[in-house]
Amino acid sequence: MTKSGFQVLMVRNLMNAIIVLGFREGGEVLHSRIREAARAYASVEGNQKVLVVSGGYPVDGTRVSEAAYMKDSLIKKYGIAEESVFREDRSFDTLDNILESLVICRRLNGAPLYWSDNGWGETPEVLERLRKITIVTSDFHVARVQHICEFFSLGDLCDWEVLSAKSGIEDSMFEKELQIVDSYTAVFLKKYKKTARYTIRTWPC
Repeated sequence: MTKSGFQVLMVRNLMNAIIVLGFREGGEVLHSRIREAARAYASVEGNQKVLVVSGGYPVDGTRVSEAAYMKDSLIKKYGIAEESVFREDRSFDTLDNILESLVICRRLNGAPLYWSDNGWGETPEVLERLRKITIVTSDFHVARVQHICEFFSLGDLCDWEVLSAKSGIEDSMFEKELQIVDSYTAVFLKKYKKTARYTIRTWPC
């Protein structure tokens, strides 16, 4: 079921959410993330699990978003049920990839997610429904994702981990990422103060 372009599903006692970050240049980098996400999904026992694929840019050489591309691959190539894969295609950078995906995860639990200066606005009863979030990205991108999760105190919501998909990218990409991470806190603060949108975010349901 969809409304305003979003899947709507009330999942009580959701235990595990796997978030897959997009890569608009596509190629092996994106495919390796998809493979790792499928592997992670298969490793979770039972049916209390979902995949959230994130990214709003069109994948190079296509007219579909990163999220749509990944969802299609997970369903057709890896046999994952369509109702288990949720698209997040509003985001256009790593920070929004993660925050928008977290909003979907919490909505899947039947509760809104709010970020304010005091942290995440949830009740303990709601927090207990989501046991673990796994974020899948490329090896060169792990440090940036971990920095974001730590900055926004994701551990206050639930257990979390970042899975590394082997990219085959040269060492220069790793060096570039480390430089980005070094200056990222200031970027976070500037963007957060400018938008302040996560204090009032609600999603249609």
